[in-house]
Amino acid sequence: MEFAVVTSSAPVFALVSECLAGASSHIKCLHFENVTALIRHSRKFKRCSLLLIDAPHFHADGHLALSWRQFNAGNATPILVFGEPSERDALYRSVEAGVDDFILAPLNREELYVRVQRVLIRAGVQVPTRSGDRLVIGPYVLDRASECVTMNKVPLQLTSREFATAWLLFSSMGAFLQYEQIALAVWGTGSTVAKHSIEQHVYKIRRKLHMEGDSVLTIKNVYGRGYRLTKRTDD
Repeated sequence: MEFAVVTSSAPVFALVSECLAGASSHIKCLHFENVTALIRHSRKFKRCSLLLIDAPHFHADGHLALSWRQFNAGNATPILVFGEPSERDALYRSVEAGVDDFILAPLNREELYVRVQRVLIRAGVQVPTRSGDRLVIGPYVLDRASECVTMNKVPLQLTSREFATAWLLFSSMGAFLQYEQIALAVWGTGSTVAKHSIEQHVYKIRRKLHMEGDSVLTIKNVYGRGYRLTKRTDD
């Protein structure tokens, strides 16, 4: 199942994709910089089960997407608009214009997934099943539903935000995550979260998950720009 995501922000697309594709292995998100690019690649759009578009792009060109959907026979792709609370009025107007639903930032994985499910069900589209609610890497087991972490079957205590940060790192094993990507995924915004706050959370995760000495895994700071979870043998 493919979803089209219209936003000019790469970090925002990464957040939406992580929320949805991370929730179900059956979901693939396609990135379009603007509505014009989406329509230009209409063959891809026709395959998509859902269109997600950020409020600024909908405000500028949403009428194009709605018109394209209306006048292309057989295309009833549901549309969900997302945006900041400051764009609330524009989001209300988007529903009046014909979109199926909207969601306010900060984007939350669970709320976004539930909203997407609801929109798809109303449109008569088969809803993708949840997957990936449990990660097993080395001695660690992370359970997203309970926000529980164990190491060698011993429970480890993390706060909700520490768990969200750990889940992001573990589910992106080996990948470099910029500070802005972490801030967007965990805090829901990239502009107000201090680099120091992220560093403090990572420090506490390292300590609570006993990632020192001969630990199998390590969280590496990459050139002061972000983090990467790796196996020590990968160093």
